[in-house]
Amino acid sequence: MIKYRIIVNSLTEYLKVIHRTEHLDFFWYRGQRYSEFQLEPSRFRDKYEIRNNEPYFTNRVSYRVRDDLKALKDFKRAYKRECGDKGYSDIYYLYLMQHYGVPTRLLDFSTNPLVALYFSVAEKNDVDLNKEEYALSGTMFDYNCESSAVYCIDPHYVNRHSFNTQDIVDLSSYNFKTLNNLDFPICIKPREISIDKRLEKQKGVFVCYGTMIHPLDYYSIDENHMLKIIIPNSKRAKIKRQLKREFGIDETFLFPDENDTSQIVPRILERMEKRHKDNIQKIKISSLIK
Repeated sequence: MIKYRIIVNSLTEYLKVIHRTEHLDFFWYRGQRYSEFQLEPSRFRDKYEIRNNEPYFTNRVSYRVRDDLKALKDFKRAYKRECGDKGYSDIYYLYLMQHYGVPTRLLDFSTNPLVALYFSVAEKNDVDLNKEEYALSGTMFDYNCESSAVYCIDPHYVNRHSFNTQDIVDLSSYNFKTLNNLDFPICIKPREISIDKRLEKQKGVFVCYGTMIHPLDYYSIDENHMLKIIIPNSKRAKIKRQLKREFGIDETFLFPDENDTSQIVPRILERMEKRHKDNIQKIKISSLIK
């Protein structure tokens, strides 16, 4: 659990917190609609639990997650068929998949704290606001559906302990299969952010997860180098209006139209999602037969 948490009720309060924590190197930000959600990539959210019932191993639990190596291969093939071979690296295809909703091992962050704040307040939750004050004052106030959150992390600290370097890693020269050798999450960034308009507008950077399926905020070694900013649900609408009025940040700004890509990628995703669900169903049927 993250040790440092703070509640803000306005855009002004949020900017003051960002300004006060700049010296702590909280340079990467992620906005989440629900503060109860942890820092977990979409690939791990759809885990299928497999229990080992062999003698002496009854308590051993393993998980089956999406095969993103196969997903990457399928996505590359479909994208090249639709758009031609543009010579993109494996990691660029992964960036593209992530930004268009394909479940991957990447988790989006931004170097712009206002972009992260927008994503945390963009959609209002249907909750009982009469319970909000109570929920936010409880001992578990940062894990409830009455609020959203912006996570602030120090990427250099994360990489120092996960990858033995303080630098932000560029994986564009790596073959994607080498990522299977990673254990813990590392912070990465695109070499050329302007290659994708969404990435450029959102100032996108990423945490790339390895074989360990735990959320980033699970690891106690990182808890002193993270901050969680809580935004009460009742304040979202006003903050969202202020972001547009004062900074021009809204959905149109962050999701620009990009030729045919915005139409092509969803079609690819739909086909991939259907195949994934079919595979999961086969696994469940097979386990029942055994």
